[in-house]
Amino acid sequence: MSDEGLTHRIQDFLSRFEAVFHGDWDHTKGCLEEIKGSFLDPTPGEFFDGDSLGNYSWSNYSGLLDAYRELKAYMISEGLYITDETDNP
Repeated sequence: MSDEGLTHRIQDFLSRFEAVFHGDWDHTKGCLEEIKGSFLDPTPGEFFDGDSLGNYSWSNYSGLLDAYRELKAYMISEGLYITDETDNP
């Protein structure tokens, strides 16, 4: 496991998280109303990249989802995150 690889992924995720939930909070609140599924799976059964949600353009959300997926995949590959059958996205 590379500490540098994990550090980079954590920093990227936190930066994008802060963009969605701090920097763009007013915009985020409006976009949350458009989600039909969960925050991590807003369009159940379809791959969602976050570029558009209903009438909203939410590119920071797309980046957050990308960073989340990358961090989780890395943690799984390094044995830092154990998945089970109830684990989603």
